[in-house]
Amino acid sequence: MVSNPVSRTRRIPLSVPPALPLEAPTSGLAQLYETHGHLVLEDLPPATLLTLDGISLTVSGSDPDSSSQGASSSVGARKEFRGFKLVPPGWHSLVVTPASEAGAKGGPPMLGAMEGMALRSIFLFHVEAKEVINRRWDGQAGQLVSMGSSLGGSESAGSHVLTPGLITALDRDLTPYPLRASQYAEWSSFARPLDEDAALTRRVAQSMLGEALTTDALDPVSGGALEDQQRTKRRRGQSDEERKLEEDLLTAAKRTGQGAEGLNGNSASGSLQGEQQSGEPGKRIRLADFSLLRSWPEGALAAERTRWSRDKSWTLRKALKAWTGRDLQHVEKKGSESVSESQSDDQARQAFLLSFHLLFHLFISQGSEDLLLAWRNHVSLVCQSASAIGSYGDVFGAHPSEAETAGADEDRALLQPGLHAGFLQLLRLQLNTLGRDWFAEGAQEVESAIKSDLKSLRGHMSRAMALDAREKDGSVGEAEQGDNVRKSAAADSEDEEAPVVIRSSKSSVRGRQSGSGIGARSLANKGPRQATRFRPTTTPPPTTRQDFESLLSSWRSLSLFAAACLGWQLDEQTDEEAEVLEELDEEHDEAVRRAMEEMAEEEGRQAEERRESDVGDDDAPDDLDEFTIQY
Repeated sequence: MVSNPVSRTRRIPLSVPPALPLEAPTSGLAQLYETHGHLVLEDLPPATLLTLDGISLTVSGSDPDSSSQGASSSVGARKEFRGFKLVPPGWHSLVVTPASEAGAKGGPPMLGAMEGMALRSIFLFHVEAKEVINRRWDGQAGQLVSMGSSLGGSESAGSHVLTPGLITALDRDLTPYPLRASQYAEWSSFARPLDEDAALTRRVAQSMLGEALTTDALDPVSGGALEDQQRTKRRRGQSDEERKLEEDLLTAAKRTGQGAEGLNGNSASGSLQGEQQSGEPGKRIRLADFSLLRSWPEGALAAERTRWSRDKSWTLRKALKAWTGRDLQHVEKKGSESVSESQSDDQARQAFLLSFHLLFHLFISQGSEDLLLAWRNHVSLVCQSASAIGSYGDVFGAHPSEAETAGADEDRALLQPGLHAGFLQLLRLQLNTLGRDWFAEGAQEVESAIKSDLKSLRGHMSRAMALDAREKDGSVGEAEQGDNVRKSAAADSEDEEAPVVIRSSKSSVRGRQSGSGIGARSLANKGPRQATRFRPTTTPPPTTRQDFESLLSSWRSLSLFAAACLGWQLDEQTDEEAEVLEELDEEHDEAVRRAMEEMAEEEGRQAEERRESDVGDDDAPDDLDEFTIQY
């Protein structure tokens, strides 16, 4: 069973604080009302657990007697809790966990006390300044729906603009936004990618969750045969009371139509069929449709299957293509401008990254192992896409200098500039949300898989930059040699027009006139052949220095964070780096060996000279002056 990182690390059970007893807001509050939004919630059952942007609060009951114990009198004096006021503009997440029957009657809220068993409903919403969003709890559907509308009805009545009269009416029953400054800074950092393009985020979220941007109250453990395996594993450590409680919850979920069928297909094999069914008929959590085990195109030959089973770039391209059509234009049938052809690829990459981030949020909010598996598969898909980052050809060779460049333009089409840099930035935020303790508490397998994927990605980055530098150097070398050829040809042309000098040898003149020497014609034929070894087999990839700088900056940020906060060492030597260092060591050793041999030879020469000098001294006269005169 997967623990819920948000519930484990951030849950702060609190009674809802009292609203300010104001008939009309003061000037300071009035300014906040002008810049913030509000969320009105109706018909919430007592003792419901609400998790707003990672901070959990328990809603007190509407009966003053049931809520007066352990709470202030002002809380018990209020009629009911009706939502939150002064919510900062932007994207937010509300997780609703209804209490069990015992909790509703005043006993301990059993449902939610056992991690991984709570029937949670997630509601994503974007609020603007002075906007009031209205939702009510539909107990039969197990989710929030628009005020006054049935499930799947119109969303037109779901929000309206705040008016002074409405402020007075709502103020007494709305509690202030519960996050402190430090907590909101943490949430805003996590939600910043969603706020950068709110319209695109809404389209992506609606394509995944439907137009209501909410999920049904699902059992987080789901998925056919996978559900049976996980339930068996979980029951080994449960008591009889816990087993009976789980059976009651599953029976109630099936009776109300809230049973979860999970991911279609074999999740254990790493295949995502893309949709997780919810309680509403026909409504699903729509995930990316790809398989990591069958990652090659239909009709692929053996060599192609081998390549695409290692390099997931073809599968990544297929997953991105799903966002260029129906998914991005899912909400645009109402008259909004559709996505243009020129922007489709860039928006597809952004949509894929947003869906990856939203998928992670769904996982930490529900604690579902199926959603965890889907998130892990997204990480593996991006990290194992070698060609998408520019590492073409046989990227599994010993060294990038020996690898061949891409042999077809379709390989270049697999390149996804900017995707990996954005992916690394999001992954850093997500790992920060999980924290070291989550990996230490039973998620070692997930940790090992992510570290292995990141190691593969680092190797692809090294090869991609090496191949890019090799191709660009080749293009420069070809251009320089072409200039030299043209200059030599021009010089030879001038020589041919000049009069022949009599002093020149006949062979030289004859050779120049016949074109068999280093003449213009031979240079014109020879130059291009010499340049072919520098020429890339296809046009250079559309990568720029800024692309690689952004990629390296994102990698360094993730690597430093992983080392400091998770204890991961991601910058270990790759095979290429080890080979380069080995070559440098060999060159150094060879230089040292040659230096030592030269020193030995020099010492030998000096010893020989000393021996010859000693022999000469024996024959010389004893009187130095006499020897000098004789010399």
